[in-house]
Amino acid sequence: MRTLVAIQLLFILTLAACSSENDAVPPQNTSADAGFSAELDASGAVDSGPSDAGLPETVTSTYTDLKIDEWRIGLLSGNTNPHAGDIQNGTFIYPEPGWDDRDVNWKSVSQADNGSWGDFQRKFGYAVARFYETEPRLLIVQPDLALRVYLNGQSQPGDPYGSGRMRVGLKTQVGENILVIYAYGGRGNPKGKLWISPDEVFFNQRDRTFPDLRAEDSSTSFLGIQVAFGADSNITDLVARVVESEHFESSTIRYPHIHPGASTQIGFELRPKKAFTSAGEEISIRLRLESFDLKRAYEFETRLTTTSTNAKYRKSFRSDVDHSVQYYGVVPPSDFSSNKEYGLVLSLHGASVEAIGQARAYSKKDWAYIVAPTNRRPFGFDWEEWGHLNGLRAFEDARSSFKIDNTKTHVTGHSMGGHGTWHFGVHHAGMFATVNPSAGWNSFQTYGGSPAPSFPFDRARAHSTTDNYLSNLAQRGVFILHGGADNNVPVSEGRNMYAAVRNVSQDVIYHEEPGKGHWWDGDNAPGADCVDWTEMFNFMKARTIDPSELDFEFRSPGAHYSSTHSYVTLHSSISPMADLVLKSSHSGNSVQLTTTNVRSMTLDGEKLAQKQISEIIVDGNTITVTGENIAIGPTSGKTKDVHGPYNQVFHRPFCFVYYPHENDAFEKYVVNQISYWSIIGNGHACALPSSELTSTLANEYNLIHVGGDTSVLAPFDSPIRWNDDSVDIDGESYIQAAFFMVYPSGNRLSAVLDTTAGSEDLLYSLNPFSSRNGMPDFLVWSRNGLRAGGHFDSDWNYNSEYTYLRR
Repeated sequence: MRTLVAIQLLFILTLAACSSENDAVPPQNTSADAGFSAELDASGAVDSGPSDAGLPETVTSTYTDLKIDEWRIGLLSGNTNPHAGDIQNGTFIYPEPGWDDRDVNWKSVSQADNGSWGDFQRKFGYAVARFYETEPRLLIVQPDLALRVYLNGQSQPGDPYGSGRMRVGLKTQVGENILVIYAYGGRGNPKGKLWISPDEVFFNQRDRTFPDLRAEDSSTSFLGIQVAFGADSNITDLVARVVESEHFESSTIRYPHIHPGASTQIGFELRPKKAFTSAGEEISIRLRLESFDLKRAYEFETRLTTTSTNAKYRKSFRSDVDHSVQYYGVVPPSDFSSNKEYGLVLSLHGASVEAIGQARAYSKKDWAYIVAPTNRRPFGFDWEEWGHLNGLRAFEDARSSFKIDNTKTHVTGHSMGGHGTWHFGVHHAGMFATVNPSAGWNSFQTYGGSPAPSFPFDRARAHSTTDNYLSNLAQRGVFILHGGADNNVPVSEGRNMYAAVRNVSQDVIYHEEPGKGHWWDGDNAPGADCVDWTEMFNFMKARTIDPSELDFEFRSPGAHYSSTHSYVTLHSSISPMADLVLKSSHSGNSVQLTTTNVRSMTLDGEKLAQKQISEIIVDGNTITVTGENIAIGPTSGKTKDVHGPYNQVFHRPFCFVYYPHENDAFEKYVVNQISYWSIIGNGHACALPSSELTSTLANEYNLIHVGGDTSVLAPFDSPIRWNDDSVDIDGESYIQAAFFMVYPSGNRLSAVLDTTAGSEDLLYSLNPFSSRNGMPDFLVWSRNGLRAGGHFDSDWNYNSEYTYLRR
């Protein structure tokens, strides 16, 4: 039986999931970041935006330190949050020293110069401040090691990793203001620096996603920065503009809806007027945010320093997941020639490691680019879910940007990235000739001892257990590297995966370096030996892949996660409760394809024709190959992009739509989610009240309706009905409950999320932005735990066989 605790994504669980490798940091040169502020994220379409005529005046946003002389600190005995209700609804009273009626012992402390409140003794606890304002202003909080931040009932996420980079904004009120930091001291002492601003916009100077401007290069790139918004109302048609200068053309990116009170990444397009002449040149960039819904237009200046053409560098791109700006580190070939094709090695970083730091741990190769994507953040998503999508997007961007020989592509990575290597290798075996994990681990069950997810969560998380899909590596080379004295990822992970993969592939090498720990170096390679191991790169160099292979067996956990292998793209399964399996073989000009649990798919006729295939026999049916794509199975129902489970609604640009509610409970939850996505996923999210929803927006975004009634589902025939009193499904009625459900809406996936009256706080026990929080197509929960959940069939119908009901 799964309890509510088991389905919650508390920040501390995310912290525990990813912090186990925090001492495994490759050497990084951080001097290039010194003194720079801002990181951007982009979303929305490029647009000319409003003209300067009629816009309000342009100013530079300002802020000052806010010093609180006295704080109240209350440490807790467990991971409970006894004041959650009154803090959330704004009725929490500034505590006096001593014990209160919730068994919290409050003490009065002064904050240290570095922002610390003293020793939290590895406990959960509160830090509470009181201050007074004569007018509403924007409060900026640096919430290091905080799980959540509250101001007068407004809620924002904290930074559970204590990076020092994150900022959240909250709007003060006239008179008394009560600030509550809910924090955990498990990784150190929480800190909480504060600033106050009279402006509507705050550019976070510490959190940039930026490219390196390369000498002799004039290509377009993108820059992102986290921005806190403190406007009085919803901001429509926000334009992110690069102001024309000596070095850059004017450019704009339009964001249709920005919600006040949220922090989100905003992106800018950098269009150089000409190639930069030399390395070491400091380039100024002026950024502007403008909207008729802002009282002023706000400008910000940032600087980048050009790098040499031979240096390892950052390359940025706009994500097709959320239109945010992401980057990857590039190690260019040592003997670069513009006329030559090179191999490509995708290298996945470990927990706490920046992608550019991962790239700098390698020496250059004469035969390949090394590309190191970011897992959205240094901890990110364990190279699953959004980290998985970001790695694939970086891989595709590199293949389109550089001259790549697609027969010489490989994947490697260290620690968390070693797990990612297994993950990418098995689920995208058609992309990589070799799979080369260093200090990698199999699954959360083998590394960390997490219990395996049970029904109805198991299928949504099926992709996570990589050894279930090792059969996909039958025709792949595998090189496993591990330190013999690794005290972070046990050497048993490498040994066990070696034994398992040898059962499916004949081309496997295992090297265990005696006496070496988790991150190690020596004399083997010019780079860090634990990732740049010479024999491993020689292994890669000697092997190639046929991207259009005709003889293979491929197993997929679901079309939504692992859809394509060679000439086959999966769209849906017969049963959502089992893997999909393909077996392909050829003889002469004929291919035979047999499938298991495959309902619909598309065959790439062009690839088959290029292989001189004239016919393909699919499950006994002969089809003539003409060079055109071949659709097999129904085209209605679930497809790979409109499929579920719940997390998939956040895999394409998404927008929250919230509905009227007393106390603005749904709106507050949406604001919290937008900021959480920014902090955890370096991402951008859209939000707007239901009254402002247009058909144009619905066609461009996946919509998450928060607090919507059943009318939002039309014409979808929902098995779930709900009102203020209960949530009803299949004859069962649940009171004081919350639920979500994904459903098709044209060619996009949508979701609805709601609660019974008075149970709105249950929404905060659901946060999908985690590598461990895979949810089914629908779920009902209450304070007593899971009540119902399951998957729709491939025609989007309810089926009791795919559903758990607690009767």
